[in-house]
Amino acid sequence: MSAGKARSFAFSDEGDDPFALEHISDHHDCPPIESTYRNSGGNASCTSNKSGDQNDMRRIYVHDDDRVLIKVVHFGHPTSVGIEIDDKGETYVGCRARRAGPRAWIYFQPETVRAAIVTCGGLCPGLNDVIRQTVFSLEVYGVKEILGLQYGFRGFADKKYPPIMLSRKIVQRINMVGGSFLGVSRGCPPLDDIVDKLAEWKISMFFVIGGNGSHAGASAICEKCQARKLKMVVVGIPKTIDNDIQILDKTFGFDTAVEEAQRAINAAYIEASSAYNGVGIVKLMGRQSGYITMYATIASGQVDIVLIPEVPFLLDTQYGVLEYMKKRLEQFGICVVVIAEGAGQDLLEGVGGTDASGNPILGDVGKWFYGKVKAYFASIKFAVDVKYIDPTYMIRARACNSSDHIFCSILGQNAVHGAFAGYTNVTVGVVNTHYCFLPIPEVIRKPRMVDPNSNMYHRCVTSTGQPEFQIPTCTTEAAGGKSSSGGWSAAGGSKAVVAPHGPPERKKSLSLKLDMVASSKLDMVASSGDVKSYESSSSVNNSCKSSENNRSSDRSNTSCQSDRQQMHDANCPMAQHNIAARPKCHDPMCPVRHNY
Repeated sequence: MSAGKARSFAFSDEGDDPFALEHISDHHDCPPIESTYRNSGGNASCTSNKSGDQNDMRRIYVHDDDRVLIKVVHFGHPTSVGIEIDDKGETYVGCRARRAGPRAWIYFQPETVRAAIVTCGGLCPGLNDVIRQTVFSLEVYGVKEILGLQYGFRGFADKKYPPIMLSRKIVQRINMVGGSFLGVSRGCPPLDDIVDKLAEWKISMFFVIGGNGSHAGASAICEKCQARKLKMVVVGIPKTIDNDIQILDKTFGFDTAVEEAQRAINAAYIEASSAYNGVGIVKLMGRQSGYITMYATIASGQVDIVLIPEVPFLLDTQYGVLEYMKKRLEQFGICVVVIAEGAGQDLLEGVGGTDASGNPILGDVGKWFYGKVKAYFASIKFAVDVKYIDPTYMIRARACNSSDHIFCSILGQNAVHGAFAGYTNVTVGVVNTHYCFLPIPEVIRKPRMVDPNSNMYHRCVTSTGQPEFQIPTCTTEAAGGKSSSGGWSAAGGSKAVVAPHGPPERKKSLSLKLDMVASSKLDMVASSGDVKSYESSSSVNNSCKSSENNRSSDRSNTSCQSDRQQMHDANCPMAQHNIAARPKCHDPMCPVRHNY
């Protein structure tokens, strides 16, 4: 295999850039070789064959200096929705992530690579699609040995479940079903035991498909391997049905989850609307982030109350959820409530602690809320018919939809591209609609959560029409028994440092342009004879107004025609000389008829 004329790859110092990536050449002497991606079976370099097809294939490569802007909105005021302000009170400075995709130069000889794939955490639609495309892409590069580890990180320790040799033939049809072909589990054996196995099996590429906890494990494994000077790259593929990994637009399986959750909500609505004083309660996934609940609520359009972990709520009192449900039932005879599994945990007697993946163990808020609703309406002797639906495992276990099929395929392919490009301790995802490589430590620094001040959350509560389920800040109760003047306050109830911005100044050029457009429209309507509805317009000049009022007696008013012609380019189909040349093929009221 030819090494070509490429110089040795070396990263320049990127300073404090939080999105700088680790590379295998930072720790090992790895000369670049010409890519084997999409050439003659992955066995020869592109330069060995100068056919037109091979030269065209060189255009698919991504340059290593390609970047994607993390934040694309320029905020005009500190109070603008979605703005991020750092600890120094400064607005977020735009950073750029490295664009994902195949590179023209790679750092592994494909025939010597042994890759391993593991799926960790809970189930999620699309797992099998990611496994399948990762295997496909490795084979396209020319990799012959691909191991599938069974049941997550437990596959390193349990001798009953040895690794499976994977190939295109074995994984060809696994995308047709849900679940994980390799199996999943939570928890992790001692890291040293995992690294021992990776060294024993001579793994050079390790692909970890999992959420925040699994990515944290992958990052720790990468550091251990570097300490032992193992020539191996670790690449993550984000899997979290809750969509709670920061920076990324979304994670795979989320679209499918929203689609299935919407069906559960619609079923609850049908049940509730068919009953006397019907109440439908749906509990959806979302330990710390309410994205599925929020998006499914908007998608359904049949929800009266949505409760998510990021927004606290009162259950009792005149401002609470139960009192509002009573009002809805009295007014409409139906109420549908959607609640995320992590909502209202401050009101439950929490279980406490964390599970094997490091996630907090939650109380069952769905059943708790169902019991509270039944008890409340029984206490006030208000007859209700309550139906409770928990579709959690139906959502997790289904095969993904077409959108996620495509998404998972691209993620699996880009993970392999990143590994061959030599990046390690990285994950792949979509940022501002572009696929990027991101450092795992930055991605898992904190979970992504719904911003209660975001446009999306306000779209959600606009759809439901619900109040805030909190004591209003302008009441005596909210002030602890003292009167409160209310006023504008920032998130969390504290007074804002900066008041909302005032009305924008309208640009003079914009006003002139709008006047021009209004005049043009008026002339067109006037010429068709429909004048009355536009007589009150103040944006036309006096000469056109005059011709408009007298149009029934004189259609050829020269002043108005002259003004009209000045608005049209010579090639415009509405220009007088172009209209005159047309045959009489239009309706008598058509503005472009022959006798215009």
